[in-house]
Amino acid sequence: MELYFDIEEPIISKGITTTPLDSDLWEQYQGAYGSALPDIQDLMKEHPTQEDLAYALENLRDNLDHQLSFYPASYLCVPYLLKLLEQKKTQQDFWCQWNLITIMGRIALTDIPYNHSDCKCKADTAIEENYRNCMLVLRQKTAYFLMQNLEQLKLLDSFEKSEFSTAVLAILGDRETAFLLENMLFDLFLVKCSGCQLEQEELPGFRDGGPAEITPAPSVIGRWDGRSLEDLYLWFSNFLYLLGEENAAQALSWYYGTYTCPNCGKRDLALTVVRNYYDMQ
Repeated sequence: MELYFDIEEPIISKGITTTPLDSDLWEQYQGAYGSALPDIQDLMKEHPTQEDLAYALENLRDNLDHQLSFYPASYLCVPYLLKLLEQKKTQQDFWCQWNLITIMGRIALTDIPYNHSDCKCKADTAIEENYRNCMLVLRQKTAYFLMQNLEQLKLLDSFEKSEFSTAVLAILGDRETAFLLENMLFDLFLVKCSGCQLEQEELPGFRDGGPAEITPAPSVIGRWDGRSLEDLYLWFSNFLYLLGEENAAQALSWYYGTYTCPNCGKRDLALTVVRNYYDMQ
């Protein structure tokens, strides 16, 4: 199957700005381990080696998605990462594009209300709007990357595919679902009943046969047109399958299955009771 996403590049892409590297804002908008400025400076060097790029990106990622929390430094970093993504697209650098999309997608999946109760995440209105515009442009850039590089993406190892797929889900689909799947590792089930509030934390994982309380959803593999993103379960299941992640696609059917509470008998979408556990409702 080929992908034919129909996502136009937003008009606002030409108005995106980057914060000057000598700005005091880099000290105000911190990551998990402090300022992200040194790694951004390394990324923006005129002729960095592939090794230097990989090292800077690894450090930046550690600073921006530590413990799947959201950090204010992301507001300043994403415009630079998007700019670098455009450069690497021109250079047809698959690995750097993949790395950048993974990092920005992981930022996106942490950028949810659950992670914004801490006032430290708040940003100046103009800075936040610029960041939001970047994320809109990233959606179009990611769709293009997928359409152009599906066969090469299939060659990634399972760990690389797993992290990339949840990043893509956050960019193209639903950030909260991506956050939950990343936390659950496409295997675990931490649930809280919508009715009686029963919490279950020791349910068997997907790889151990799955919980008796959940009836998996029917498979939708082969039904996707490779274009529509309206039905998340449909397109993401097939996307995982196309990447060669059959186990992850099967695990998704459990999260979109029906959970029956053993205490009160209330039925819910399994993903709903996982959300309940994280108090996301």
